Amino acid sequence: MAKDQDDAALARLGQSVTAMQEELSALRTTQNALLATLAALLAANEAQSEMLGEILRAARQEDGPSEVARQLEALIAAVRQGTETIDSLAEQMAALPGAIGAAIAPGAPLGASATSAR
Repeated sequence: MAKDQDDAALARLGQSVTAMQEELSALRTTQNALLATLAALLAANEAQSEMLGEILRAARQEDGPSEVARQLEALIAAVRQGTETIDSLAEQMAALPGAIGAAIAPGAPLGASATSAR
């Protein structure tokens, strides 16, 4: 009887492990899609920054103070800040699998979080 209970417990454990593997696989797929999207956003921001820089150089050739140049400088600063934010998010997303792995590794303290694994 104890063997039957052990076998049933092992079967449930095996099902749980399989379910967790499937969930982690789905998370990995989602993460890869997010990283690809972030990479595309970074590339778009870089292209926008280059184009804005060219427009700004042209606007600065005007005589006297240029409202267009001032507006472009503000826009470039905003694009750069967005790029830095996206880059930071991409780094955090890339580190997520290692942090999750460390949190669920055998011997990891219960309640270990992704931030404590950094």
